[in-house]
Amino acid sequence: MNAKKDSLDDLFGPRKGSSETREQMMKSIESVGSRTKQKVEDENGTMTMQGTPWGSYGMDAKKYLSRFADNFENIATLPKRLAARHERGEHVLVVDVCGVADAKSIGADHTIGFTLQKFAGIPDTESRTIVAGDIFVTKDVNRLMRAIDAQNTPVSCVFMSPIAGLLKYGEHVATHVKLYALLSKLYTRMAQDGDIYADILDFPYSAAILANSLNRLSSKPFCETNQISFRDVRGQSSTAVATIHIFKHRDAPRSLPSIDQLPLSDEDLARLSAMKL
Repeated sequence: MNAKKDSLDDLFGPRKGSSETREQMMKSIESVGSRTKQKVEDENGTMTMQGTPWGSYGMDAKKYLSRFADNFENIATLPKRLAARHERGEHVLVVDVCGVADAKSIGADHTIGFTLQKFAGIPDTESRTIVAGDIFVTKDVNRLMRAIDAQNTPVSCVFMSPIAGLLKYGEHVATHVKLYALLSKLYTRMAQDGDIYADILDFPYSAAILANSLNRLSSKPFCETNQISFRDVRGQSSTAVATIHIFKHRDAPRSLPSIDQLPLSDEDLARLSAMKL
């Protein structure tokens, strides 16, 4: 028997492997649901007091250029690259996951924002559509995909910068599976030479595992990372991935495999197996 395949089947297989693994997965799913419920309550409270769920909620997408500039220099050329798409007659679509920042100022024809709730005080505009939903809920993610597909054009760029929006969800197999499902669906809809800039500091090991796995799918890497150093709970020095940039270049795969088919290293598999509440 292939030990690695058995481990993957145990984590991601149709029956989720052992009874212990299934129990852990159910605990993870319940934890995610509980955290989302709390986030909704927090947003509603902040909205009542301040008129906005959080301070950066409606910010212009230009701020993403500076947010990611220290980690990925090529983001400075993004407006020029989007302008070049215009010159080629392309419809430029940008998606903001965990936010509703309008990307019109950097060259987008249309922006789709995906955020936990849709508030009346932050309406759709001619250049922006807001889709309400939870990135950890499949039907909500599918609603986002339908909104993207309705534009009848590939996605030129995706931003994911949740600030503190994903704090306290916990890094475990259930969140890892959901994050990969979202990434995979977005990647499939990306235009050639499209970009995904993601700040997922709250899931540093998931980010590292995904980046390592994706780069094994192509002879030319297409996922770069920014690593940070920190001290873990035991006081030991460690490193983790804070942000990632995926560039769908000509040699990159057109779509991503199912999560159980990702080429994981033994170290990555061990990390995944250790992700428990």
